[in-house]
Amino acid sequence: MSRARRGRKRKDGERQPCGKLKQTFDRGSPGVQRRVAIYGAGVVLTQEQIGQGRGVRETPDTFDAIGRAYLGGLLNGLAYSPEVARDAARDVAALYWRIFGIGAHRDSLAKFMPQGASGRDRERALEGALNARLARINALGRDVRKAFDALVLDNVETDHGPAWVDRIIFARRKGIAAPAADEDRLALALRGIEAVC
Repeated sequence: MSRARRGRKRKDGERQPCGKLKQTFDRGSPGVQRRVAIYGAGVVLTQEQIGQGRGVRETPDTFDAIGRAYLGGLLNGLAYSPEVARDAARDVAALYWRIFGIGAHRDSLAKFMPQGASGRDRERALEGALNARLARINALGRDVRKAFDALVLDNVETDHGPAWVDRIIFARRKGIAAPAADEDRLALALRGIEAVC
């Protein structure tokens, strides 16, 4: 009769030849998997990313329009890398919704707590940073601001949209030309994103 080792119970799962547990990746909820299947097609991981344990690179990029545009290759060809452009746009969106919209700080009990001068000063500084970025976009014209807002700020639907972004992504995937009006709108939005990078 063999004696069992004392200590922790051995984890279940598939193992490598050396006995080490094989790494598994969380593919996300069914909604995330659906969005990845629709918008993440054609995104290939490099060996370096796989080695870093990054199972599905595109999963966090399906929850907003700018992420879906990034996955669709719509942010390529800018003066900055697509990742820098995506992150800069998300920074503006985070500031915007923190100051003007919905967010954890507005829905929590913290809004009822007395704030010291430092809390108000921080909020003013954040609002000033947002206003400076929006002023750079506004300087490019109303059409640029409208296209930027549609891509970065206005689309709260997490599954799809805006419609013009979806049309461009699916047209490029099929290898056909997207409607010229949609491409023009994308070009305007990209000018706004470059202004905040």
